[in-house]
Amino acid sequence: MALVTHIIAANLFCLIGAWQVTLAPRQAHRWAGHALLCLGTVAVVAGLAAIVNTPIRPADGPLVNVLRWVVALGWLGTLWLGARAAWQRDFARHGIWMAYALAFAFGAGSTILVAIPVELVFGETSGVLYDLTLNGGYVLNLIVVTLILRRRAARRQVPVWS
Repeated sequence: MALVTHIIAANLFCLIGAWQVTLAPRQAHRWAGHALLCLGTVAVVAGLAAIVNTPIRPADGPLVNVLRWVVALGWLGTLWLGARAAWQRDFARHGIWMAYALAFAFGAGSTILVAIPVELVFGETSGVLYDLTLNGGYVLNLIVVTLILRRRAARRQVPVWS
């Protein structure tokens, strides 16, 4: 049940998050943000429950659950730091934190962009290589978001973490 809850909440988070940053009218942004905070929190808590209650598969390596916890807590942390920045009316920092929260949310979908090349080169993976490949989408997304934020900051001549 925890895994199903995680999948539903995470997918809704991704749909509303993508809509919010691209198409949402300004008035809907706040309400969508409240929904994202709730959905993201539910997705992370349910995901952590799934980690605790799901047996490790034979292909999993020693890092799989550690990396899952790192990703989950990273998503939860960036999500709540983004909300805190909005509550403090620091919308520049809010945008930065929420960009990272969306990068975490979309990480599972981006894993395929890392898994296919790795499997083409190494074949079916297991152990530590599997663990790293499984989390590659998150790393890829975080790198892309960081590059976008740095490019945006360079155009404005403002440091990313001003």
